[in-house]
Amino acid sequence: KFSIEVRDSLRTVIKESQMDHPSAYGSGGQGYGVHLIGASRSMVINHQVTHARHGVVIDFGSSDSQVLGGRFEQMNQALLDIHGEASRDTLIKNTALRDSSIGVIIGGGGRTVHCNDGPRHHVISNHITECGIGVSISDYTEQSYIRANEFSANGTHVGASFGARDIQVSRNSFAMASIK
Repeated sequence: KFSIEVRDSLRTVIKESQMDHPSAYGSGGQGYGVHLIGASRSMVINHQVTHARHGVVIDFGSSDSQVLGGRFEQMNQALLDIHGEASRDTLIKNTALRDSSIGVIIGGGGRTVHCNDGPRHHVISNHITECGIGVSISDYTEQSYIRANEFSANGTHVGASFGARDIQVSRNSFAMASIK
């Protein structure tokens, strides 16, 4: 029952680890599997998180962050959260995401709490299932690319709201949408 927090770091690699039930996974910035804060060129590789608030949070100006492989499931909020505060150039690739209100949220706090996200977020070749929304892009986030993912049994596979723009959704596989 621990979480990993990376602050103001250049090139951190978290590889082949797992956790479940990080402490205090309720509201208010607690219960994250991995939290990248102002980190640059960080990689989270083949990490597994179950029963948390978020599996990975990328925020406060983090750049060039990558979540590669891994499994994230059974969380009370987004499995992977690109949260705002000018984070940019993010890659989420080859992950298995299951059972949450949101699989991947891009732009997590723009209008009142955090400043908006920066551009260029890539969600590529993931399997996203059993989420209320598979990928949600919001809060004036620009240049998001949702490519070659497999979506199944989500309430909505891809959603955009609150001024999100310049979104490309291509070469994805969309199975039947369903509501839990």
